[in-house]
Amino acid sequence: MKRRGSRRIALARVRQALSQVHWFIGITAGTLLMLIGLSGATLSFREEILDAMNPGSRHVPLQTHVPLQTVEPLQPQQVLNAVRQSFGDRPVAAVTLFSNTGQATRINFAPREGERRGETVYLDPYSGSALPPAKGAEFFEWVESLHRWLLLPREPGRIVAGILASMLLTLALTGIYLRWPKRALNWRAWFTFDTALTGRSFLRGLHSVIGTVALVLYLVSTCTGIYWSFDAVRDPIDAALGSPPRSAERAGNLLRGPSANVDMTSAWHTFVEKVPAWSEVQIRVPSGNTRTLSLNWLDANPPHERARNRMLVQLSNGAILEDERHEAKSAGGKFLAAIYPLHMGTYLGLPGRIAMTLGALMLPVFGVTGWMMYLQRRPLRQRGRRRQPAGASAGATP
Repeated sequence: MKRRGSRRIALARVRQALSQVHWFIGITAGTLLMLIGLSGATLSFREEILDAMNPGSRHVPLQTHVPLQTVEPLQPQQVLNAVRQSFGDRPVAAVTLFSNTGQATRINFAPREGERRGETVYLDPYSGSALPPAKGAEFFEWVESLHRWLLLPREPGRIVAGILASMLLTLALTGIYLRWPKRALNWRAWFTFDTALTGRSFLRGLHSVIGTVALVLYLVSTCTGIYWSFDAVRDPIDAALGSPPRSAERAGNLLRGPSANVDMTSAWHTFVEKVPAWSEVQIRVPSGNTRTLSLNWLDANPPHERARNRMLVQLSNGAILEDERHEAKSAGGKFLAAIYPLHMGTYLGLPGRIAMTLGALMLPVFGVTGWMMYLQRRPLRQRGRRRQPAGASAGATP
């Protein structure tokens, strides 16, 4: 009996401590987590929103090219020549082509000194002429900076974002522990509550049920966010799964201006012969004395947007130096490639994106209901103290 009583006391203390942790994180980090949720939901359908806002900036209507419908889109070398005609010798970092009819060719310029990334412009895939700038692109860049780094410089910002992700993970785990019903195998105990309740009881029921529904979504989004934020987490995982360290990846992303006499024709012909069906291909324009062409592409029907293949081709004779296929990767490599689609929900297609968006939009609901319950708790405690018998201890009030 004494052991049972001691165990109950210990569990009660653990529960009280976790409850305090849950409340403290909620009232301190809750506002920032709401911003993270709203910004994440905004980014979920960024491409579709930008296409709707810019009907002629990223897609070329077929009616514009009635006489050219039988003409093939420009090849990479022709695109690069068109860029030079329109933008002079401005260094190009990457050219991205799409197989969808009428989808504009994307040009990424090399970043200027002090910039993290260069400007992005779109070209008519048939004529090479520059398309109007996309309206709203700068807004989504700002929202992405808010979501990933809270508008701070990148390195300290990702650390802060990682801490917030860790806090949300703690909220989810402590919340499910505090929520755990006595009838754990009864689904109604998890997913329903008495809607006839009012005040704090109604808020608690709503808060708990929504948290249960969104638990898996938050576990996925927080764990992937922690992975990106902390090198101490990411590097051991990458090493265990056979991926190069983060420092090597960053070095590979430092793209400079293209060579003056670069000719991608032979390398492109090799790629087309080897890969007849693709949906998107990004070509990293060679720089300095580089004599190879790097192509990253998606198959015609990829499992997700990060299922990329890579080919390294000799510029002079079109010889293939490397040919890495996503389908040939190890299970660990495929898992690493799926981290971003899992975070965004795109791994499960449109239903996954909608689910992640709704989960992100629930964070403000959690914040508001949590704050309301917290503010209502103090009056309840004060009324409880007034109702205590004269000889009762003040510390007995929960």
